[in-house]
Amino acid sequence: MSIKRVIYGLLTVLNLKDMGFFIPHRYAAGRERDKNKICWVHKWFSEDKIDAFSNTLELVSAFNKDLKKIDHESRSKNTPRWHQDWFPGLDAAVVYSLVRSKKPKNILEIGSGHSTRFILTAIKDGNLDTSLTCVDPAPRASFFSEKINFLEKTIQSVDLKKLPELSEGDFLIIDSSHIAVSGSDVDIIVNQILPNLPKGVFVHFHDIFLPNNYPSAWKWREYNEQLVISSLLSGGRFEPIFSSHFVRLYLKESIKQHDLCWIPVVPGAFESSLWIEINGREL
Repeated sequence: MSIKRVIYGLLTVLNLKDMGFFIPHRYAAGRERDKNKICWVHKWFSEDKIDAFSNTLELVSAFNKDLKKIDHESRSKNTPRWHQDWFPGLDAAVVYSLVRSKKPKNILEIGSGHSTRFILTAIKDGNLDTSLTCVDPAPRASFFSEKINFLEKTIQSVDLKKLPELSEGDFLIIDSSHIAVSGSDVDIIVNQILPNLPKGVFVHFHDIFLPNNYPSAWKWREYNEQLVISSLLSGGRFEPIFSSHFVRLYLKESIKQHDLCWIPVVPGAFESSLWIEINGREL
């Protein structure tokens, strides 16, 4: 454990400054930390979602020529690159291809970074009339040279009425704290934003490893967002159209069939995009 984490923990436990979350629980030792997978999601993806996921791979393959033009190492701060482990491989290829093919009028991105670079490139390559709004308390300075509407805040402090109104075909792209507690960004997104989205909006969650657990190397982070996401999926309003993690693990042959084996992934990187389409009315 790093010194930084110890300091954060002490500040939080001693009630000096909130630098994380500490939840005392009498029976915490009995928690099943190494649970392998959520079985119903694995069964559902394996039996009912193979065609949908393969269709997305086919869509990506249509942009192979343009995707191969993206460098392994970027030549400027705002151009995408393959050689990074924050938004790697299939994550990057799919967001680029979906933006190119769906041509959304509005994209709302909660968080910004490597995904933003691939989105900007897709908009430019497709000559799209797409408005991009990013909510990020500390965006990269280089992005201010781009045509991005930045809200330099956490989503918790944003007046949600001032966010762009998303319609059918638009995108909501989420890379949150991945911590679902009362008042967190995950709470706001799941309970205040998602219920008001209309049918046909595409939603992306990052760092989702369903049906598997989070990587063992990430145990110290105590992410729990995907437990909430799996519950949302069980309701039928959110239809998965792609899971990078599932496809990379279980659909290797489909990746090969669609001529996508070339997509580079740096050693140790985790592809973890989950894409869903809203197929029901607002709540």
